[in-house]
Amino acid sequence: MLLHPTRRALHLSWAGVLILIVGVLQQKPSITLYGAAIILAIATARSWSRISVARARAAGFEMLWLNESSATHCQTHQSHWLTLQLRNRDSLPTRFVDLSVMAASQLKIEPELTEGEIPAQGSLNIRLKVTPLQLGVHGIFGISLATLRAPGLYRVPLAFTNPHVLQVEPRRDKFINLMNLKHSRARNSTAGYSARGGEEGQDIRDIREKQPGDPFKRIAWKPSARRGKLLVIDREDESRERVWIIVDCSSELFGMVGENSAINQQAERVRMLCHKHLQRGDLVGLALMGSRKLFELAPNRGPKHQSLLEAALTFKLHTLDSDRSGWDAEQVAFRALEFISHFDASARLMRTSQREQLAVLAQALLKKAPMKLEAPLSDDPNDQILRQLLLSFGIQSPPKLGNERRAAELQITDVLHRNAVDRNRSHVVHLLARMPTVETPTTFFNTLALMRRRRISVIFHPVERIIDPRRSFSQTIEDDLKAQRTRQERQELMRELRARGVKTQRSKSTSTLL
Repeated sequence: MLLHPTRRALHLSWAGVLILIVGVLQQKPSITLYGAAIILAIATARSWSRISVARARAAGFEMLWLNESSATHCQTHQSHWLTLQLRNRDSLPTRFVDLSVMAASQLKIEPELTEGEIPAQGSLNIRLKVTPLQLGVHGIFGISLATLRAPGLYRVPLAFTNPHVLQVEPRRDKFINLMNLKHSRARNSTAGYSARGGEEGQDIRDIREKQPGDPFKRIAWKPSARRGKLLVIDREDESRERVWIIVDCSSELFGMVGENSAINQQAERVRMLCHKHLQRGDLVGLALMGSRKLFELAPNRGPKHQSLLEAALTFKLHTLDSDRSGWDAEQVAFRALEFISHFDASARLMRTSQREQLAVLAQALLKKAPMKLEAPLSDDPNDQILRQLLLSFGIQSPPKLGNERRAAELQITDVLHRNAVDRNRSHVVHLLARMPTVETPTTFFNTLALMRRRRISVIFHPVERIIDPRRSFSQTIEDDLKAQRTRQERQELMRELRARGVKTQRSKSTSTLL
């Protein structure tokens, strides 16, 4: 147990030493005894503080969460209140100061109070204002505070480890007025449910002549007999579109944390696009692409499919995979060991090289995790378990330094090409990616031309890079000059995209720099 003297204790200590020295020099026993008494009193206060805090911990001094679940759903940049409780089962009141919350850097936490007193055999509730800055899974690991015992000469720092996880989803309201979805096919704007069979979107829309490719089960035999030619039933579900949303999730887009984060903007747009299309009864598919395929969900509709799409934006957009993480296996083991040691004292004697033993402890601790998420990608099984432990408790890794742009564009090109040649190809493709450059593969533009010939509408949503107000004046001037140099190149690329039938949709609420 560590004890830290307060300023009052330091002043009294120096005063006692000076009085003792003066008494010895002047050979006055009364002054000497007075100085010695001050020093003895400070030593006694130190021993009493140690004993009283140890007794309070033994009696029961703990921190609990008053929320119903150990995992909380919230949205980026929207404040959420959590309540913790400090319980004191000792017969003496406990005063504390310097309360702070141990949490991930992606969370902004403001405690309602940082000092107070917990009554004897009582408790104290403290509210925390939590504002998530980044989507994903982020953890609050506990609190730290310093206790004061009478006469208040020593502080005893204490830490309480009690993890709580926040599932941070994209905001729903940011782009609600910016998405003007135009469809290439005429249809009813409201998605209904058929009164027969309980299937969605099976209402009869029209009866028309049979065309090559129409299935025989759609033939309306009685109307065909009356008219003397084959007629088919055109149902409501035929007027609904298959929509693919393809997102560039390269690791460099995770670099900035907060409202200026490019990946936050991407996820917010994706969520709004999914909501708009599903509300109209469309079949919506999602593909998250980096240097490899991160996630792909085939087009479908319904509430269950919408929950799968939203879960992908929360749980799949992370950088703890070994090929996307800024932490190597040694750094992951170090952070996992540091975290495990708060729950298992035996881990404090271990080293990061003992990954097999660490993996065993991590497996046991995963059973107590607020949520057990899918293990990140890694070639080493032990490293994979440790990465899964960090992810399940809301510890995120910084992105890997590098440029995945070309690899991501090749992956996006592959998805677009498969969609263009597929028999059940989409009617609308939303592409959320960075603006093409002269280094963009020519196959990307060729695939866009192929999709235009196949009458697939492509809507391009370029990644917005918001100007950071914290940047210096010289950096802002440098960015402006760079934007002017690339303006002509951008205009040429935009003309090339329009020539291939690609519509470009930008957010009107942000200013961008290339």
